[in-house]
Amino acid sequence: DVLFMNNDQPVHLEIAYKFYLYDGTKAYENALAPWIGPNRNDSLLYKINKLKEKQLPLLYKKESTEVLNKLELNPKDIQQYVCFKAQLFVPFHQTRIDITPLNSLCIAGSYLSYNSLDELKNYLFYIPDKLDWLRTPHSSVEWLDFKEAKSVINDYIDSKRSPMCWIKDSSVIQKCFITWW
Repeated sequence: DVLFMNNDQPVHLEIAYKFYLYDGTKAYENALAPWIGPNRNDSLLYKINKLKEKQLPLLYKKESTEVLNKLELNPKDIQQYVCFKAQLFVPFHQTRIDITPLNSLCIAGSYLSYNSLDELKNYLFYIPDKLDWLRTPHSSVEWLDFKEAKSVINDYIDSKRSPMCWIKDSSVIQKCFITWW
């Protein structure tokens, strides 16, 4: 959340950066509904509704108005914008998914259920910290073989957390969530 002046115009900018996986396990009426968080406790629709119904209206709350008055700003004069960025992940073997109305350039990788992890037995793994999820995968990391990675991933899965991994076969490095569900 940022409040700033742009050419004498007060601006409230709400910034969000999220990670969503395409849930193709059922049919959805809304094209945005299949996009869920890696741990299934968040969704794109939930975030959009939260922005519209809770976060953007905070500008007009009594507490906000009091602060804005001290800054000699009227909430009605403030333009509101949202900068919503996302990395999208599709099922591991389904690269041809129509994600309209979303931007296909947002597809950042794939995901695979822990129950299917053996499909990656010939890959090397790197498990970045959450703060590094934004980074572009590169080869200058300490790679784990499948057995080592499976042990680390198992700890996440036992805690019902879906880790992001960088997976590497002979020449390609890609992002891949391993889901607990």
